[in-house]
Amino acid sequence: MRKVFAFVIVALLLLITTFAGEPTKEDFINNAPKDYQKLLEAYTKMVDFAFQWKSLYEQQKQINDDLMKKLDVMNTQITEMQKSIDRMEKTIDTLHQIILKLIEPNRISILGLYDFHSGGFSLGLSYKF
Repeated sequence: MRKVFAFVIVALLLLITTFAGEPTKEDFINNAPKDYQKLLEAYTKMVDFAFQWKSLYEQQKQINDDLMKKLDVMNTQITEMQKSIDRMEKTIDTLHQIILKLIEPNRISILGLYDFHSGGFSLGLSYKF
């Protein structure tokens, strides 16, 4: 019998907590302490709670401000890196054009010779103007 009674109580408690709604403003007003001492204790708890949240908010705000500063620095670095990449691409394009002009057909010749007796190697390069 006790087990059945305990089961019913536990089931009832689970149902109450499952279907209990979010407290409303009226719930707080209707359940406000009626005497001054209890009201003062409740007010003190609420003030402590508010200042704890204020402290947490200020800590997170400082963390966010620090992260935003780091993000600004990183964005500046990315911009500088992109400018550097753009300069490098222009330099590479210029060098590519110079190389293409230098190696036009019949302008550059390379000649290599190997001497089997002495084991020497000679390399010659010619350029037509």
